[in-house]
Amino acid sequence: MAWGVLNSVAAPSASAALKDSRVVSAASGMPQMLPRPLRRDVPDRKGSVRAKGVDSGRMVRGDLSVFPFLSVMQMLLTSGRAGRLSVDHPRGGQLWIDRGDVVHARTSALKGEAALQLLSSLDSGLFTFEPDAPAPERTLNLRRDAALRRMLEESEGWTTALRTFPDWSRTLRFTDKWSDAQPVSRTQYRALSLLEGSASIQSMLERSGEPPRAVLDTLRPFLMAGLIEQV
Repeated sequence: MAWGVLNSVAAPSASAALKDSRVVSAASGMPQMLPRPLRRDVPDRKGSVRAKGVDSGRMVRGDLSVFPFLSVMQMLLTSGRAGRLSVDHPRGGQLWIDRGDVVHARTSALKGEAALQLLSSLDSGLFTFEPDAPAPERTLNLRRDAALRRMLEESEGWTTALRTFPDWSRTLRFTDKWSDAQPVSRTQYRALSLLEGSASIQSMLERSGEPPRAVLDTLRPFLMAGLIEQV
């Protein structure tokens, strides 16, 4: 099977893409992420092949640390191809597209909207796109502009959560300042109940079945108040 490697020399960093590559679509008025052009398929000095785009029958692979996730997604959705994007990362998973639509997303324990939210947090990881790989099910129905808008919003929303909870191998526990008399909402109660069992943050989020950033956003005020802590 032929492979294409995204041009890491020309590709912008994730932060540069978020800062510099927003333009307004004349059709939709939405902010879009525009990938740098890819070179035509020619061997580089090391014998790798650089991909011009997503050609029929050609796999494409690269590194999200040099070619941002949203830029990759816009390239794939604009190409009109169908297939599966897989990302090798602790928060990674798979995402299926079909002729410009996002139709399914899956991580180790989440799928649909929750999985798409988690995948939108990625700023690194090796990815592979396999053309024409069929989706095992359809948990999403997002057209190109709606999908890009959703992922852009989610990506920006992850900034605070990942700064507060940078290491998902750590666990959360109640501190001595916690009191059972602490008033909480039903949503807060569900999130706080996930702390039982001393599981890692990643396992806790997978077990919740809820959109992961929403869970972390719910827990963040308790962490800032010193009622829970990361260990």
